Amino acid sequence: MLAIGVKQGDVVYVGDEKLHVMEVRGMEYARVWVAGKVYTLTDQEQIEVLPDVLISCGAPQTRETFYRKEGKYVLGELQPRLNFNAPPSVRILRSSVYERMSHATTA
Repeated sequence: MLAIGVKQGDVVYVGDEKLHVMEVRGMEYARVWVAGKVYTLTDQEQIEVLPDVLISCGAPQTRETFYRKEGKYVLGELQPRLNFNAPPSVRILRSSVYERMSHATTA
């Protein structure tokens, strides 16, 4: 399983399909658009949005999120997550990474 922190307006690529995060409410609810359909995600079940790709939403495993700032670990805000369950052959990437990789292969 892969968990990615998201906010409204984020784009994640699942394979070559764009997944748009339309709405996030707390840690338990999100709406996403992928392959021409809107899906409502919760922390209660996984939903298949593409063949063999299941998604749910929820909080991080830990209630404390740390990041590095000026060489120190600082407590950060909790951020809702999309939890992906997909075969290893399906790449799941933030749009910035996907576009950087796509640009590198066409340059």
